[in-house]
Amino acid sequence: MDGYENTNIAYVIDKDQAFYRLKGMFPDQSDNTIKRFLRGNQNNPDIAAEKINDFIKWRRELGEIDITELVPELKRGMFHFYGRTKRGSPIVYIDIARFLPKQLNLDNIVKLCIWAIEILIEGNPQTETFTVIVDYNNFGMKNVNRDFLKKVVHIYMAYYPEVLETEYIINAPWIFRTLWSWVKTWLDEKTAKKISILNKDPTQEFLQVIDRENLERRFGGSSDAVFSLEHFQSITKENIYQKIGNFMDNTGKFPDHLFYPEEEEEEE
Repeated sequence: MDGYENTNIAYVIDKDQAFYRLKGMFPDQSDNTIKRFLRGNQNNPDIAAEKINDFIKWRRELGEIDITELVPELKRGMFHFYGRTKRGSPIVYIDIARFLPKQLNLDNIVKLCIWAIEILIEGNPQTETFTVIVDYNNFGMKNVNRDFLKKVVHIYMAYYPEVLETEYIINAPWIFRTLWSWVKTWLDEKTAKKISILNKDPTQEFLQVIDRENLERRFGGSSDAVFSLEHFQSITKENIYQKIGNFMDNTGKFPDHLFYPEEEEEEE
């Protein structure tokens, strides 16, 4: 039986019991959210319940994130969404050299990270996981801010456990060794194993998990999608969802309900 032993009260509980116990405590949380918190906490329902409570409190205090207020940050083109893996995992691409901490409002970048995580989760309700490709081309000391990085990793680990399916690091320069030595100490072993550092030509590795038509040409695919810096600099409040990428579902666009929730009909 899969479970954990609580030495304080000496009992063993299996995964199904743990899930239904937490579902009763947190009926507003999705099934997969509860399962993620359990997996991220060794299927211990007591710890998972504490972490879910922490998440709910933190997210309530943070409040709604209005993406239209983050247009200056979006124009930096630090990330975009494009396609899915063969397993159906949405993909987010990060051009890390476009992150220039001395020129940015880092509080807004944190909000942008949270917004992106939640969009990716909603874009894959079956598992609430996603795939990350981080391109370190042209990365240098100007792109490093240790405190910011630690804060973002903490948010991932504490409030969005088990959302990462796989992360690929490409074009890693020598300085990445220092960065990785920090990050590894902030991750649990399970998450660290999901991160792969690829060689300079990642095409073959990518094509094992991503169909060629869903992969940009710069990575060896056949898609003509281009996400240049010029592309992002034309972002406005009105065209955000066209500019930051699409293909979050098989219709070739973001599901409308993510951005345009249906208005409640007024009672006559």
